[in-house]
Amino acid sequence: MLYMIEEYIKEYPKRPLQALEKFRNSPLNLHEMSLSELNEAVSKWKPLSTRTVYNQRKDILNYFKWLLSKGIKVDLSI
Repeated sequence: MLYMIEEYIKEYPKRPLQALEKFRNSPLNLHEMSLSELNEAVSKWKPLSTRTVYNQRKDILNYFKWLLSKGIKVDLSI
């Protein structure tokens, strides 16, 4: 699940969402996942290149930083 994703999209309509969309139907909120849960989900992805991995990571980090700015507890170290 993606907490407050509609608000995020409204605030940043041009940001890519491909990486985040992969968590839309997750049973857990992305920002509440542990590192092992996140790694398990991501291990099933088939990136085209290392640049794809970098971009997906950046997309998730931008979402996490936005959640932090809204007062939501997020562990950026994962």
